Amino acid sequence: MNPGSKRLCVIFSFYIFIALCPKNRIALKLFATMTIRSNTSRPKYISASDDYESFEKSFPFVPTVDQQHCFNDVANDMVNKTTPMDRLICGDVGFGKTEVALRAIYRAVLSKRQVRRITFDALGG
Repeated sequence: MNPGSKRLCVIFSFYIFIALCPKNRIALKLFATMTIRSNTSRPKYISASDDYESFEKSFPFVPTVDQQHCFNDVANDMVNKTTPMDRLICGDVGFGKTEVALRAIYRAVLSKRQVRRITFDALGG
């Protein structure tokens, strides 16, 4: 058994008592899902290429400091980490959430990965 598995067993047994209460079953399912994801690896995505840089330059607006910070965080997760990315992008209408997603999608496609974009709107769609 590798050290990560031992840690997983200790954490899991520590939280197992939470599952005994019906109200906490959702929390346990979420914990189990996050545990599985944290032990899953994936290949790193490509860093910036000429195609990606020309794609970035095609956007008509200059990013704000917060947007650039978000772009950099997502790129860092994709290029430098080997675990699945868990990141929620939220903000008001017109503040660049779609641009963040499109940049990540383009980087994934350049890395020959499949992409599924899921969106939700305020109307429940």
